[in-house]
Amino acid sequence: LQTRKMRRSWLTLALFVLAVLAMAATCNERPVPRSLRGTPTCPLALGPEDVVTIRVFGEEQLSGDYQADTEGHLDFPFVGRINIRGKTNTSLAEHIKVALIEGELINRPQVSVLIKEHNSARISIDGRVARPGSFPFQTGLTLVEALSLAGGMTPLADRSRVRLTRTTGDGTATVIVPVSAIYDGREPDVRLCPGDAAYVPESVL
Repeated sequence: LQTRKMRRSWLTLALFVLAVLAMAATCNERPVPRSLRGTPTCPLALGPEDVVTIRVFGEEQLSGDYQADTEGHLDFPFVGRINIRGKTNTSLAEHIKVALIEGELINRPQVSVLIKEHNSARISIDGRVARPGSFPFQTGLTLVEALSLAGGMTPLADRSRVRLTRTTGDGTATVIVPVSAIYDGREPDVRLCPGDAAYVPESVL
């Protein structure tokens, strides 16, 4: 009987300690930074092996899917070889439009370009995850989804202090994201941009 009481006491103490640690972790969490809330404006520059859908209004024989080679070059009918590296879908559409006009092939062409597969864009996940590495970027990809691509966080991970680094035209910035609060539904998930890098640190508890 005394042994049972001792076991119950130890169990109660263990549950109390776990509850305190959970409360402490929650108290140390910061909210998702305002700069990461909502849909980000990502610089979607094209590059090698990207696939784009090009539409030329009224010219079905020119419209379709085109993939750049490993050097970032794309062959388009009547225009020739185009280096798409660094171009946006808008600038590529304008490039094709101007080339068609200069070649006097189509009168007032209307060209649109959509990114179908952004194979040149990558995100990286490192730290306490099952499979750290580089992964293809997809439009709408979130931080939680990216962590799943990396096999999820390990038991030693500090889920409340995941570091997310993003490079924009204004420079490089690193913020702390409370992924544990995202899992619990207390904070919104974070949408990623091409080139984002997440690092999951080890928990100190």
